Amino acid sequence: FVNATPNDAKIQLLSHKAEFSQGVELTTGRYYLSVTKKGYQRYLQPIVLKNEDVTLEVQLQQTAFPLTV
Repeated sequence: FVNATPNDAKIQLLSHKAEFSQGVELTTGRYYLSVTKKGYQRYLQPIVLKNEDVTLEVQLQQTAFPLTV
């Protein structure tokens, strides 16, 4: 599970073909978690899953100014 603030942030597993959903069952191994929302700094973190449930708390930090490319 991933509890993200703000709660409407987009959560993705970059190293997994399936889309992320709360409670998704994954095999043990290494994954890359990405949490994004416009106006906030991206959160990117490798996570290693073992044979146990994991809950992550992610709080995105607002950017100093919006960046348009």
